[in-house]
Amino acid sequence: NNYYTDGFHDFIMDNNSVLHCVWIRYIESNYTKIYYSKSDDNGETWSLPLNISENYVYSLANAQIINNSENNLYVTYDYNVGDYYNTEVHIRKYDGNTWSDAINISEGYPGANNNRLVIDNNDRIYVFWNYWGCIYYRYNDNDQWSNVLCPYNTTDFVFIEKLISDVNNDLHCAGYHNLNGQSSEEMRIAYFQYTENNNTWSDIQIISNNHLWHGLDIDLNIDLNPNITWCQYIWDSILPPPYGTFFSFYNGSEWINDSVIAINTKYPTLKIIENQPLLLTTEYYPDNNDLLYFYKKNFSGNWIVLDTLGFPLIRTSKIIYDENYLYLTFDGWIDTNTSEIYFMKTNLDSLITGLNNSLLKDKFFFNDILVYPNPFRDFFNYTFYILNKVHVKIELLDIYGNKIDCLLDETIDSGCYHKSFYTYGKLKNGIYLIRYIINNQKKYCKILKI
Repeated sequence: NNYYTDGFHDFIMDNNSVLHCVWIRYIESNYTKIYYSKSDDNGETWSLPLNISENYVYSLANAQIINNSENNLYVTYDYNVGDYYNTEVHIRKYDGNTWSDAINISEGYPGANNNRLVIDNNDRIYVFWNYWGCIYYRYNDNDQWSNVLCPYNTTDFVFIEKLISDVNNDLHCAGYHNLNGQSSEEMRIAYFQYTENNNTWSDIQIISNNHLWHGLDIDLNIDLNPNITWCQYIWDSILPPPYGTFFSFYNGSEWINDSVIAINTKYPTLKIIENQPLLLTTEYYPDNNDLLYFYKKNFSGNWIVLDTLGFPLIRTSKIIYDENYLYLTFDGWIDTNTSEIYFMKTNLDSLITGLNNSLLKDKFFFNDILVYPNPFRDFFNYTFYILNKVHVKIELLDIYGNKIDCLLDETIDSGCYHKSFYTYGKLKNGIYLIRYIINNQKKYCKILKI
């Protein structure tokens, strides 16, 4: 609906291959509702959006949805988010005919927020929330709710962002952690696990090593070992530091971290398919013409690009895999004030086949260059990322296209590169161009000397 702003959604596929989606609709700046829609034909058509908000006064946020073995739906959300000290976490059930009244799951914990919802193979429902920097949760067995539980009684900040249940009904959680007294810049990606058989929580394991940015996801391989992707800053140097998408997996004894997969990217999403990770991440451009990249790690351990989707400011995405099809949803802007939720379906075989297109391979050799500070005085940094070994030439030009200096002219391996150029007083104030050439393709970046 183009008259509202829709986003921050969640969607699932139930046991009958019916797709269900819930999202937040912004009516006014301090007033939001939750809407629901479903598709019975693999996303070809969707039901009219249904307002499942329980009131017309308070704002709601963080809508989450799951289904049990009988295809009953459960939706959780943060209630009264306009009043930070009195936010609650509510849950509603849909039995296929009617929506139940809402239950305040976090009763006694005013200010509970950022709920997360998961269900195991025995239909045990878990609802987690953040309460003043700590994790709390309740679970439901046979329509009976447990008492409120806290897995980590600590003064440290611990927060669940994504979690998944395995075949043993254990929970694998990816979230954020920092020590008491540390700043938000010192927050790191953390992994922790709940073992259902003996009702214990693991120690918290720190995965990342730098200031975080937007996005985090987790999935499991065939050995039930966690794979995690996230976004973080790459360097601690002069602002704005570039940020990128990272990936790490647990091999049974230790965490193995990849170097940055792509720079200037955010909101990564992960799905393990045939025991190989498929990753989506969004490359950011200042003009809001973002690209959604499909990366796949091949059996030699290298990341390759399968395809891309150009779209205005994709903010979030989620992947469902079923019978060799990928089902994707994401938030995208219609204009500067209006966003909508989009759905697409693609065959995995055709996605991989697209890699053989030579034009596609040329297109993805080189990310756009990032130059900072811009404007600059005595020096500037430039950062770029290439996916394959190739010859790269980067030149500094005046505004008329005359070459002033050659910054780089060599064949380099795949990876992320960070370099600096010092002017030593040789340049006058004004506009300059950086030209970078790869496989006879030229791109330009405008910079300003002050």
